Amino acid sequence: MTDNGLTRISKMSGKVQLAIAIFVVVFASFIVILVFTASPHVANAFTAGGTISLAAATVWLGLKTRDAVLINEREMDQNKDLLALTRQQAESATQSTRILSESSRPFVIPQSDKPIWVNSVGGLWIVSFPLWNYGSSIAILEAGDRQPKLLFAHEGDHVARGKANSVIIPKESGVNLEVDPSPWTA
Repeated sequence: MTDNGLTRISKMSGKVQLAIAIFVVVFASFIVILVFTASPHVANAFTAGGTISLAAATVWLGLKTRDAVLINEREMDQNKDLLALTRQQAESATQSTRILSESSRPFVIPQSDKPIWVNSVGGLWIVSFPLWNYGSSIAILEAGDRQPKLLFAHEGDHVARGKANSVIIPKESGVNLEVDPSPWTA
């Protein structure tokens, strides 16, 4: 007999089933309202139960919030430690880069054990002196505005550009730099 009733309900349309469900909810709500208004003892018991449930939920939420705050504080401490380590790594990388750059650069100076030649050719002075690369990489003498310069003091300061007999100075070798201070190019 129950199978027969279930098949009848399942064969009903969705609109009819929804109307029946709404009727049952409205009827049950009406009954609960009548019980609360008819018996203050039942209403007080439900109110007390609701208040206790609300207090328990508030305590539970407070505990969960405290746990979340503690977890966030631990994560912030870990992030501070991680940030300090990252800064140390960055400083170490910067220092390593500087050391590598300084240790692999050319270091060109005039050779102290070789003579400096000063010649007069056709009324022009030419100064020639040897340079030596003591660095660990090649030195490149540039042309144009960045080519080697010397400062001469003769009736005021004058800059003269130098011309090397080689553009590249391999490590642990040298070249001669010739400077013509006569034109006094500024």
